[in-house]
Amino acid sequence: LYAALPMLCELLHFAGYDVQIETNGTLFQPIPSSALVVCSPKTGKVHEKLLPFIAAYKYVGEAGNLLADGLPATALGYPARPYLARPPEHYLGDVFLQPIDVQDPVENKKHLDAIVASCVQHGHRLCLQTHKIIGVP
Repeated sequence: LYAALPMLCELLHFAGYDVQIETNGTLFQPIPSSALVVCSPKTGKVHEKLLPFIAAYKYVGEAGNLLADGLPATALGYPARPYLARPPEHYLGDVFLQPIDVQDPVENKKHLDAIVASCVQHGHRLCLQTHKIIGVP
């Protein structure tokens, strides 16, 4: 399956489609230059060979779990030592921050408020799960 991914990306690209690959960054395989790679770290380190291909980082955050840089210490209960991988120093791409959904409107509002405040303070881009906001499962 992994060997077929680059070929599938190229076929889709030549058919006129844009391809985005989201990865947690722990594994590496050759990535076609036509694909946009979004890394959503779940551990303390991103595979070194993947770093040049990453166009954006995406984090899922929650109130009470944000560090001084406005990004979460951990993601979705995964352990990360000492904390989740960060974009490299001098990284110029986008960093998206999305509030966690805990299926509780009151708690979700707390998480959303914390994430919005972090985005405003640190210049991260707010990422929302629109399908959940409009009630599509």
